[in-house]
Amino acid sequence: MAFLLVYIREAHPQDGWQVSANLQDNVIVTSPRTTGERTTVAKSCQLGLHLSLPMVTDGMDNAVEAAYASWPDRLYVVGADGRIAYKGAPGPGGFRPEEMRAVLGQLLAGGGAPTKPWVTPGAVPGSAAITHPGQPLRPYALLLPQAVTADGRSLLGDAKPVEWREVIPGRLVKYEQQLGQDCVLTAQAQVDEAGEGIVLKVSVKNLSDQPLKALRVAGQLARPDGEAEPLALEFVDCPPGETCEATKTVRF
Repeated sequence: MAFLLVYIREAHPQDGWQVSANLQDNVIVTSPRTTGERTTVAKSCQLGLHLSLPMVTDGMDNAVEAAYASWPDRLYVVGADGRIAYKGAPGPGGFRPEEMRAVLGQLLAGGGAPTKPWVTPGAVPGSAAITHPGQPLRPYALLLPQAVTADGRSLLGDAKPVEWREVIPGRLVKYEQQLGQDCVLTAQAQVDEAGEGIVLKVSVKNLSDQPLKALRVAGQLARPDGEAEPLALEFVDCPPGETCEATKTVRF
């Protein structure tokens, strides 16, 4: 596996779309007019940012930029067969390294481009990103927990959601948090064996000396179209010192 950085047409030249951040950092570049000038700017970028990746420059005909729709910048994965396995959204706002990493993991495992959903920690605490191979640029967002209650009483208090952590790249992420003095919430989201959805498994350990009755954990699945689907997991009464578990499968 090799990584390559292709320097293309300057995104923010002094004689074009200049931005204030460049002025503050004294990165002032005039649009190169020749291959030599472009190479000089590329070398300056590589040295200034201490980049260890091999770098090449696009020709003055901007053929690479046109072929890959890469301006201002973009992430791609090209498989051993020469076919594009992953095309990111325009950067830097569209950079999703976790998506790229999942595709690379799948390719290295010999499975080709992903044909099943994959799951990674989300962009905000308490969320996991679920990506369907049919729409890799539009992941679903699993938000959990949004509510944890027992006997109608909230167990979340002022606890802030923590990060999900990746256990198996693209396949399994976990979440664990203690909620006050009452319980420990543990969750894992894993691609199901059929590759048709995500299995969400949530457990609650009762740390108190009272049973947790009518125990409920709620969250939501935010879809790419902006719609949100509520998710609710109901538990049996959880005795003191015991751990109760509930499972839900999210299909697409």
